[in-house]
Amino acid sequence: MAILIPNILKESSQSRGETLIFNYFKKDQGFTKDWIILHSLDIAQHRKKKRGEADFILLITNKGILCVEVKAYSQISRKEGVWFFGEEKSESPFDQVRDNSEAIIKQIRELSLPYKTFVTNVVIFTHCPFKEKSIEWNDWELIDYDEIKINEGNIAKIVLKHFDESIKHHQSKPGKYNYLNDKNYYDEFTKESAVEISNYFRKDFECFVSPSDLTNDLDKEMKSFSNEQYRVIDANEDNKLILVDGYAGSGKTILALELARRKALEGKNVLFLYFNRLIKNKIEDQIGLINETVKDDINSKKISIFTLYEFFSSFTPSTEQPISIKSQSNSDSFSLLLLNHLMKSELNNKYDVLIIDEVQDFPNDELGKCSLDVFNQLNLDANSNVLSELYFFGDFRSQQVYFDQLSRNKFNEKYFDKRLHSLILNENCRNPLRISRFAELVGKIKYSKIFREDNLHNVEKYFYKNKADQIKILKKIIQKYITKFRPSDIAILFYSNSNKNPKNISVEDFDDELVELLGLKNSNIIKNGEVINKNFKKTLGYATSIRKFKGLESKICIIVNIGDFDPNKSPAILYTGVTRAQYNLMLLFDEKDKDQWGKYLI
Repeated sequence: MAILIPNILKESSQSRGETLIFNYFKKDQGFTKDWIILHSLDIAQHRKKKRGEADFILLITNKGILCVEVKAYSQISRKEGVWFFGEEKSESPFDQVRDNSEAIIKQIRELSLPYKTFVTNVVIFTHCPFKEKSIEWNDWELIDYDEIKINEGNIAKIVLKHFDESIKHHQSKPGKYNYLNDKNYYDEFTKESAVEISNYFRKDFECFVSPSDLTNDLDKEMKSFSNEQYRVIDANEDNKLILVDGYAGSGKTILALELARRKALEGKNVLFLYFNRLIKNKIEDQIGLINETVKDDINSKKISIFTLYEFFSSFTPSTEQPISIKSQSNSDSFSLLLLNHLMKSELNNKYDVLIIDEVQDFPNDELGKCSLDVFNQLNLDANSNVLSELYFFGDFRSQQVYFDQLSRNKFNEKYFDKRLHSLILNENCRNPLRISRFAELVGKIKYSKIFREDNLHNVEKYFYKNKADQIKILKKIIQKYITKFRPSDIAILFYSNSNKNPKNISVEDFDDELVELLGLKNSNIIKNGEVINKNFKKTLGYATSIRKFKGLESKICIIVNIGDFDPNKSPAILYTGVTRAQYNLMLLFDEKDKDQWGKYLI
């Protein structure tokens, strides 16, 4: 059977004649072995037109090239030298196909092939008998309805007959066609020759923006989108106690950074806190850039960034023992201990402004809970001259992956006595359209606006049978994207880290081939089944749990181990993972849950 390029015909956009011929070739099992057939080949360098189009170009092994023009009209006529197909005026189909042949010959000459290539042509009238004779065309240049019918649609057999007749015709002509009398010619036009010419006419290609340009473009996009969000801050310049509750992808972190920049330029010392160390590592560079930008302003102050644990450790008085969380049994006494701890510290650089991102995570442990009480007390204490402004950013509605989290209102009431002014962000400026829609479905939410309306980025779903199958699928995905993106642009996120499920994989299950694909070495595979590599050019940046990756993002996200389905808990975790993807998203589901996940799949 021939190789058809393309191998799928969009019948809705083609004539019935082209569809008929295409399907005849596709069904052929004998005559077309080693042929390459190009359908609807555009010819930019046409002899008479701005551009031409050949219905079919047949690259026939041991023969040459046949240019085919297909006419599907049931009524064909010529009046006073003008051709009509039905009621439509047209040029001569024989002139059409010859002009296309000449254009093909010209292109082949530019290849400078070491062998001759015979190019001829034929017109096929698929739906009309045509017995007319004329000095304007040769019999071998014409195939009509009756001939197709007699041969029961064996178009390849018919084409070969006409091709041989064309060769005989040209063999009789002296001069440039003498090579057709050389038997060696037919051996030279091999399958490899056909492939070479086909690649020249219609080569496969893939163009993509470099990873660095992608990064720059996306950063510009995000900043542009976030300008829309800045109105949230602008509208509340007089309010110094704000809680921003925003969906994943709503631009919370960018807003928090912009707020930090503005406050530093106002001459205020800013404390920027995170619960998650991975987020802190990611944001450090951006905070550094802001500090470099604002330092030239005589009135500006510094922005300091810590995880919660780093912050309290950094202000441990020399006379005090480090605070032990495990030793604390009473939250109220622990809060008081933390407060006294801070006040005894030598706070040479007191903070005017506190900004916390992903604040919904803070109630996850005792230190987080108590620190919120402490920050409230410091703000209330007029004598402390510390933390006069509090700004919190989080997602209390859709990223509640910990069991003891509170709603936005309950959080405000419990830790800040309802003092915080709440603002809501419902727009998505991170994820492209398809990923955003999938996030809405999984998270049971509705974005008020999706800024990235491009429909080019996919949500790809895979179903695995066992651990080995997951690794196999993972390799397939990596091989697909590693030519377009740096390994550091790809994040592997573990939906579940449970080793109780024999189908679950971990970093330790990555075989040598996968490790090499990701640019990893054994030294990069570290404790707790994670990869956190800061060599952000050559190696995978992250392979970690969805919980730990919350607040971060990656161009390509691959979520594995999606099993142990729990409709009450799992969607929140999956939503968080899904919304990390800036470009494409891959999901690996346990095949046993295929029916249960059906309603979530689009």
